Amino acid sequence: MQEVEFAWRVHAAQEQGALRADTKAAAVFTVEGAVIAAVVAALSNATLASSISGWRLLLVWLGTLSSTVAVVAAFLVVIPQIGRRRRLAREAHFIYFGHLRSWEAARLAQRLAALSDLDQIVQLSTQLTRVGVGNWRKYRLLRVAIIAALLGTLFLVLTFAWPR
Repeated sequence: MQEVEFAWRVHAAQEQGALRADTKAAAVFTVEGAVIAAVVAALSNATLASSISGWRLLLVWLGTLSSTVAVVAAFLVVIPQIGRRRRLAREAHFIYFGHLRSWEAARLAQRLAALSDLDQIVQLSTQLTRVGVGNWRKYRLLRVAIIAALLGTLFLVLTFAWPR
């Protein structure tokens, strides 16, 4: 049935979107973690730390805070989203691995063998809407992470690169 094939293609596209968001978030997490480590290392140098005062000190704090927000937002993008145990236990779905773990193999085999095309579309539709919600959340958090990373970098570059 063409509708089922199309639904699986949409599902694959959603999976790819989630993977791209995770990859970008991992890059933000790594780079901003390194930025925070560099700021801590720079400020542990007594000579450099004593030269940072006034507006520069404010920018260091704002830059470090922005970088921390970026790291936290990126972490929230990649943290696995699994459903609540009670909700998963009472649902009869089987595309998501959280649902599959509560099925007995023989009962699942019977259910799969009895599936009509409409049943498949219903299962896929449920999964697609849930994956869509999860991807929307990921990309909103990724946007926060990227904007915070850019702001943090801007503040820190101004602090350390502006002529004294």
